[in-house]
Amino acid sequence: MNKAQHKTGVGIPQVTQAVLLAGWFVMVVMVGGGIYESLIIDTAWPGNLALVQPELGGINRKVFWIPLHALMTLLLALSLWLCWRDRSVRNLLLLAVVFYLVVRAWSAFYFIPVALEFEAAAPEAPLPDAGHWVALSPLRTLLSLAAALCLTQVLFRRAGSGGPQDGV
Repeated sequence: MNKAQHKTGVGIPQVTQAVLLAGWFVMVVMVGGGIYESLIIDTAWPGNLALVQPELGGINRKVFWIPLHALMTLLLALSLWLCWRDRSVRNLLLLAVVFYLVVRAWSAFYFIPVALEFEAAAPEAPLPDAGHWVALSPLRTLLSLAAALCLTQVLFRRAGSGGPQDGV
């Protein structure tokens, strides 16, 4: 037991496992949020734009997604830093990061700008892009699910190996 473990009773492996578990949990919540939006919100709002217009009493997606993405970004970066020495875990984490970055980039360059247009449009305005947006949106959830599956595999590998390869 090193000095840090002796003083706190918590060592790097426990911290690493907690960070990985938190990242997995946040990603699973994001997958659940994507499924909810696809099945519930996205089936209704193209016919009633006010449902996604916070100023008119509709949902404010930013309240859910912005904190989750900020936390997920931090947890993925921290996970990589803590697990860098373990190649099999590092490679899975890098794959999860790739899936996640594709979601973030696609959202930043297409979904978010178009969603902001929908939020700003007149409630009775025609929405020519709504069907396209709704049809593509579940693909982001599938990419997030792929990232969640990578993180699940990371947890299983660390549990099986005892996670001794923490590299800080």
